[in-house]
Amino acid sequence: TTYEGRPLLLATISAPENLASVDSIRINNLRRTGLQEGPVNTAYDQAIIWLSFGVHGNEAGATESSMSTLYTLAAAKEEQLQDWLQKTVVLLDPALNPDGYSRYTHWYRSVAPLHPVPEPRTLAHREPWPGGRVNHYLFDLNRDWAWQTQQETQQRLQVFQQWMPHIHVDYHEQFPNSPYYFAPAASPYHEFITDWQADFQHTMGESHAGYFDREGWLYFTREVFDLFYPSYGDTYPIFNGSIGMTHEQAGHGIAGRAFLMENEDTLTLRDRIDHHTATAISTVETAAKYRDKLISNFSDYFDKARNTPSGPYKSFVISRDNPPGRIAALIDLLERNQIEYGSASTKQRLNGFDYQSRNTENIFIQEGDLVISAYQPMSVLAQVLFDPSPALEDSMTYDITAWALPYAYGLKAAALEQRVSMQPGWEATPVKNNLTDSRAYAYIAPWSSIQDARFLSAALQAGIKARVAEGAFSIRGDRYEKGSLVFTEADNRKMGAAFHQKMRELAAEKKHPLQAVSTGFSDDGFDLGSGGMNYLETPHIAVLTGDNTGVNSFGEIWYFLERKLGYPAYYYQTKDFSQIPLQDYNTLILPEGSYDFETAEWEQLKQWIRAGGRLIAVGSALRSL
Repeated sequence: TTYEGRPLLLATISAPENLASVDSIRINNLRRTGLQEGPVNTAYDQAIIWLSFGVHGNEAGATESSMSTLYTLAAAKEEQLQDWLQKTVVLLDPALNPDGYSRYTHWYRSVAPLHPVPEPRTLAHREPWPGGRVNHYLFDLNRDWAWQTQQETQQRLQVFQQWMPHIHVDYHEQFPNSPYYFAPAASPYHEFITDWQADFQHTMGESHAGYFDREGWLYFTREVFDLFYPSYGDTYPIFNGSIGMTHEQAGHGIAGRAFLMENEDTLTLRDRIDHHTATAISTVETAAKYRDKLISNFSDYFDKARNTPSGPYKSFVISRDNPPGRIAALIDLLERNQIEYGSASTKQRLNGFDYQSRNTENIFIQEGDLVISAYQPMSVLAQVLFDPSPALEDSMTYDITAWALPYAYGLKAAALEQRVSMQPGWEATPVKNNLTDSRAYAYIAPWSSIQDARFLSAALQAGIKARVAEGAFSIRGDRYEKGSLVFTEADNRKMGAAFHQKMRELAAEKKHPLQAVSTGFSDDGFDLGSGGMNYLETPHIAVLTGDNTGVNSFGEIWYFLERKLGYPAYYYQTKDFSQIPLQDYNTLILPEGSYDFETAEWEQLKQWIRAGGRLIAVGSALRSL
């Protein structure tokens, strides 16, 4: 289900005899990847196609097309179509983003006239903020495939990995005056995309062109939509051995049921459905025609991944000296993507690329360092995600060009051209907190990862007061780094014995490192009562949202506070700014946007800042200041 409780659905369509043994077909395919043990049985060789509709909820023609596609396949009486279903298994996801789709369609029905009005500036073509493109937390799910931050993506990828389809098509809509777009994609192609995957883009495009030529429909290929960034609905499947493709139909959230185009023709919802349905049926036809080649090349892809991986780097090593919380976050991502990892079994020195210095140098590998080997089924995906500098054949890219995981997670790491010996799995050093005494002068916790922020969030919400160290210090031989969190009995005197009990409970519940100290006297650095131990005022947070704020920017702030930190905030529409009781808050967040406050409102904000309020402005919001 989605965050708002709507079901995530998947239809499986094939010939009756295939459906009777569909789980055997699925498992047989996994055996070809090496993700499932056991011999391959060619009797279960069917081309597996996954059709994804409507990742952007206001591109409603995509999800509407899923029903036409499903009916065309399920009700097939034509001998030719039945033959295609004998050779294929079609997995049809009708709505990748049900919450966004519902937001758009409910709004549209509330304003749409009885008879469609195609004039572009009329009400039914003016979707309000935040629009249906995004999910509940206003994330663009089309950029979440590799990172899997959102509930919808996480659940979908679990099922995707149980199938590992040979073809994946992602159905979108673009602006209403654009002809239909289908493969082959534009440059740049990521260098790890195989010749077979690139060539089959052309094969598929030629098939689609035949359908469109017969109807006289306009289309274009090899423009705009490239295959570089690994977290789209076309590229992520490609790096999982599939033929990944994006299909873009004219429409989008401004099209309604009818739209007057620049050529004075009218684009209807029926047109949008017909075009997407045609490429879906063409995809099934082409997969059936080339079934044997698809399966053979799919098998070769994973055989090469396990035995002779592409790319210069054969191992990626993450130092075990990194903050445990950061390593844990990386491992969570690896596991979500089925990327195998292990721990270095011996100490050694090897030449490699150091992510921090960005130079090739002598790398010291410790026993117990985290190792990701390129010799595994998910070899290509791992190499793509860890690649420190992806090669660009063309600078005109559609979107993001840098994503290397060691930088994203702030990790000391190295990429090596040699295979590093390792043992399966990796275990962090167990958290051992010496908190048995009922009393302590203070408790000290690290500040080095999002885990530490979540621990602080829980402590503040429990009414515990904290300080933050301006610099490093030592007590009784133990060193604590700058930024360490300090919880003293003196600051929490009103809680009495409950303070100590609660600190122990939080440390156990969160499995978080926490050191009890019996003195505030430091060996060096600040004493615990020093002015260098800054008192942390408990944040009381207000966030602006609504018209004139960036949808994605507000969404990430909302998601971060609510889901990553578990910390409460209060959300106000920009139009209600003058009514916000600013005196109740010490922190105000302006997401990206354009803030056109009245003079009196700006003065209200300035007075609040002078009184100690903390203003956080993100991105383009700075221009308003």
